[in-house]
Amino acid sequence: MEYEASLQTISWFNEHRVNDRLEISPNFQRRAVWLERERSELMETICSNLPFPEIYVHVVTDRDTGGQKYIVVDGQQRLTSIFRFIDNEFGLPNNDYWNGQIFRDLSDEQKEAFWDYKVVVRSLRRTNDAEIRDLFERLNTNNIALNDQEIRNAKYRGAFKNLALKLADDSLFQEMGLFTARDVRRMLDVEFIGELLVLVIHGISNKKDLLDDFYAQFDEELPGEADYETVFTTALGLFWSIYDANNRMLFKTKSNFYTLFGCMIRYFRQTGNRSFPSPQRVQEAVVDFIDKARNQEFDDAHPEIEEYADAVSRAASDRGRRIRREEILWGKIAAAEGI
Repeated sequence: MEYEASLQTISWFNEHRVNDRLEISPNFQRRAVWLERERSELMETICSNLPFPEIYVHVVTDRDTGGQKYIVVDGQQRLTSIFRFIDNEFGLPNNDYWNGQIFRDLSDEQKEAFWDYKVVVRSLRRTNDAEIRDLFERLNTNNIALNDQEIRNAKYRGAFKNLALKLADDSLFQEMGLFTARDVRRMLDVEFIGELLVLVIHGISNKKDLLDDFYAQFDEELPGEADYETVFTTALGLFWSIYDANNRMLFKTKSNFYTLFGCMIRYFRQTGNRSFPSPQRVQEAVVDFIDKARNQEFDDAHPEIEEYADAVSRAASDRGRRIRREEILWGKIAAAEGI
């Protein structure tokens, strides 16, 4: 890897963006993480002509035409914020000096200074994808900027990762509010979907223990990928059939969802059915049981209610407690379906 440092203006970055020569979100980058307050504070830094940390770009040259493309290795959040400010999507802070101005509200002098603001750029040349990913991980790990899932996203590029990303986009998860906006920004939704994918492939596991192994083992290819995706989407469809707005609060707890999803996998694999003959009966059995466990409606005749409530509230992601929860809930579904 060769690298060099130079000073480039915001105008330089924006020109490459407009001409489609700047790739700001390669697949090893995390999702946009910053909140609007953080973006506003960065714009205040720029408009006050104060420095911020250098940006790393990978320069890729077309050997036939000499055309160059610039791939952002580190600096996605800052550049995304800058471009959104230029596009008038948010404003400066409201404080003693600024009044929340968006870009078009700036004076001509302020706009010119903004375009001319200089950024330290470290250009990387004659390198490869593995070196780039390693550098990205080192930069962000040293700054304690990435969580475990963002590091996985930076480190791996293959089959397991891509399938988890694809499955995480299902509209069910947005509809039921299983993940917060910050979860999505920090890729915690993809991490949980990865756990569900491990459940499909391997069975119940302890917490997130196998995620790194699966990302590594199935980076090049995932044998049986189409079958695993079918099981996953079928289980999700079975879940959809008993879900409605009235029971959303019961199901949006991740430990409950993990257990119920495991039951749906079990039902499909055991019966071969892609739908419940009596979804209303299954819904009533599941909702009634989880609601009693949630409200601690315990009685001696049904000790499994207290057992489930305990297993979902303490050490809920431990393998043993996950197994016991699934056994209990599966019993309710099997009884409702006459299995």
